[in-house]
Amino acid sequence: MRVLLSSFRLLVLWCLSAALISGCGGSSGDSVSVATPSTTVLVYIEGTNLEDGLAPPDDSGALNGRTALATKNIKEMLAAASSDNLRVVITTGAANKKDISGSGELVDDWTTVKRFVIKNHQLVPQGSQGVKDMGDPQTLTDFIKWGQDNFAADRYVLVLWDHGGGALADFGGYGTGLVPKPDYFASKMTFSDIRKAISDAVGDDQARRFEVIGFDACLMGTLEIAEALKDVGRYLAASQDIEPGGGWDYTSFLNFIVSNPSADGAAIGKAIAEGYLAKVKASDAKSNSHEADSLTFSTTKLAAIPRVRAALAAFSNKLRNLLESGADSSRLATWQNIAQSRSWAPDFFASNIDIASTTDAVDLTSLIEARGDFESAEQTELVAAIKSAVVYKLENIKYRNNVGGLNVMFPSIAVWAVDTLLPKYDGFAFVTDEYRALVKSFSAYARSMQDLVFATVAEDSAAKTISVAFTTANPKYEQVYVAIHQTFANYYYGHQPVWNTVGDPVGNGFHYTADGKWFTLDGKFASVIAAPTTEMGLQVLKIPMMRVPKGKGIEYGRNGMYWLRYNFADPSQAPECIGFLENNEGNQVSSPSSFEGGDVIYLKAWQSSMEKGKEATGAWVVDQDNDDLKFTVPDVPPGAEYFPTFARTAISGKPYAFFAFDLRWKPVLSEDKSIE
Repeated sequence: MRVLLSSFRLLVLWCLSAALISGCGGSSGDSVSVATPSTTVLVYIEGTNLEDGLAPPDDSGALNGRTALATKNIKEMLAAASSDNLRVVITTGAANKKDISGSGELVDDWTTVKRFVIKNHQLVPQGSQGVKDMGDPQTLTDFIKWGQDNFAADRYVLVLWDHGGGALADFGGYGTGLVPKPDYFASKMTFSDIRKAISDAVGDDQARRFEVIGFDACLMGTLEIAEALKDVGRYLAASQDIEPGGGWDYTSFLNFIVSNPSADGAAIGKAIAEGYLAKVKASDAKSNSHEADSLTFSTTKLAAIPRVRAALAAFSNKLRNLLESGADSSRLATWQNIAQSRSWAPDFFASNIDIASTTDAVDLTSLIEARGDFESAEQTELVAAIKSAVVYKLENIKYRNNVGGLNVMFPSIAVWAVDTLLPKYDGFAFVTDEYRALVKSFSAYARSMQDLVFATVAEDSAAKTISVAFTTANPKYEQVYVAIHQTFANYYYGHQPVWNTVGDPVGNGFHYTADGKWFTLDGKFASVIAAPTTEMGLQVLKIPMMRVPKGKGIEYGRNGMYWLRYNFADPSQAPECIGFLENNEGNQVSSPSSFEGGDVIYLKAWQSSMEKGKEATGAWVVDQDNDDLKFTVPDVPPGAEYFPTFARTAISGKPYAFFAFDLRWKPVLSEDKSIE
């Protein structure tokens, strides 16, 4: 009886609910129908050198010698399922490809801005906009308005495709040093530009707000972009880290919307992330790579950003008060605590090679928790607010399992790199006022601090050692090296990490046993980058270099690091070669590869900037004419791998110098000494 009564009640409730829509009862021909929500996906593709870049010789997916990464993603879109409830609208441009001949190309001219819609797996042209700067916010605004006006839907998704650089390095445009011709121009868009472009397009119309705003670009999973877009979108989908060149899996992304037309932005963001991860894993399996071990991707609920802003404001005020008031020793201790937290937290594209190009993007949750102030109500609330905002992130990623889903710009290298970076950040009016004030206060204190200073280098010819100490009391530093100093070119090469002298009473002394031996790779000087920590005596060392494929010019050179494991506790143990990681200048996504016979390897040297106040804009450089810093990989039998010889090799007659980075990444140099 209870079952029958319950069933009757359910029937009544169903009828009442249905009556609100189309009436309950009537003839047997009446029916209740709920329309399937429609979705329009707008994809803004700036091709730049991702589309027109010269493909490496071993790129089996190249089109007519070009990387064609945008074309490959468009092909994934064409392969997705068709549905009357899904429209995919695309704009392309900003690449040096015109009058293309050859199989596999889809867009015949990338030098002008073109529009397309996908219909029945075909790319249907919708006209050319002529020559336009795709980095101009108005170009993006016009595309959004046109797409929403001509392909109206119940909800919209916007994808921005190109390079990404976080808050300091902006979105899109050609890479540094590449000056495009006017007929395929793409300047960079700041976060302010992106905010303006989308806001001008959607206005106050809630129906035009985007369900998801996604970035198929590096380093755009940041709090700043979330703050900028909180009024024009519901969810942000982006990566905190560098993305592999293949980008998202558009087939699985669009298929998910077709199969789940009512899914909200959180579910769509999750589907993008899972498809992206699966695509990279499949690519890794084919190429024996490991890029999936370093992926990040997260979906952020933009309606939760006001809580994050309020919590960040309270947290920032607390730190700024500690930085700006109290005894000098207390203020210094606060600054050092924050700086060391910044150093320990996972950061992204904090380049070890080209310091001036840093984005200074750091995982916000880790930055907060690294301070260790777990009793702080402000810290507790801020961490909780971030967790409430990040509704999904990739988990169980080998090298990225401790990140929280949102980056923020916090200065380390930017304090010294380029004077325009911090004023630029302060100009982002959408960033929490109190946080911008904290950044300014932290940076101002850093610039006012006493520099680390080396004392006179002491030389002991009998013991064959040179030693040095900082004269600064209680020094804090990132790394200290001893290096070969080629004074006439201001080069420091043959870097070797050194650490505190055992038993030094103040803990700020360093010594080098000057046995005339230096780290070499295949007998050539190798600059070694290493953090001052070891695990059971083993340490990962990184050697900055450029690798040029056999028979190719230096324009085909690939910058990166050679990674290996070295046993400092037992140097007689053979090192374990990990391999060359292309473009891996710090914490980027990459995977190791072996050298090929005939490759020319240029080992990089550090060259300091001589411009006062911009010391950290020094960089690792290639000296093509220095035979001490280059070698050619010998030919190896087919299928065999070549492992270079890493050793400490006897080399004498070179001047030594100590070379340190302090917590601000400002380099400090000692005088030269030479022990024969």
